[in-house]
Amino acid sequence: MASSMRNGAQAATGGQLFKDTVFWVAHKLPSRDYILELIKKNGGIVTHLENQADLRIADHTMKKKYVVPDSISYEFITDSVRKGVTQLPDRYLILPPFDQTTQESRKRTRTIFTPAEDASLLLYVESHTKDRTGNQIYKVFAESVSFAWSSWGSILCRALRHTATLY
Repeated sequence: MASSMRNGAQAATGGQLFKDTVFWVAHKLPSRDYILELIKKNGGIVTHLENQADLRIADHTMKKKYVVPDSISYEFITDSVRKGVTQLPDRYLILPPFDQTTQESRKRTRTIFTPAEDASLLLYVESHTKDRTGNQIYKVFAESVSFAWSSWGSILCRALRHTATLY
């Protein structure tokens, strides 16, 4: 039996589609034995260590949070053998889901007020003689800065009250 077939005829590469290419194949792969057989019959080398592999083969249908980074779909192997030509691995790249990348960049800690922001709040509140105790003063001030109006009121009441002679 020919090592790689294309429409019933042996491929022009003669079973050398993956010559000298080292593959790592994920253990949770459907038809893993079949994929390993295709790789070996077409000149590929299989390793048990991810970091020694040129290409990492995984299941593109699996939950993507479990997929090894920079892995490619097992369809790369099956399509290459079926077509008789090594396909472009970039077309089979398994990308992380969109929300995973945004989750990593999400803010995880509270942003601290700087001394300059504290000073600007004090100057703003001291310059207004009316409605110092209401929320409206903070709502107006928050329009020109990066924090919400409620946080400005809280910082004045808790942290800066001892420094201000406002009340």
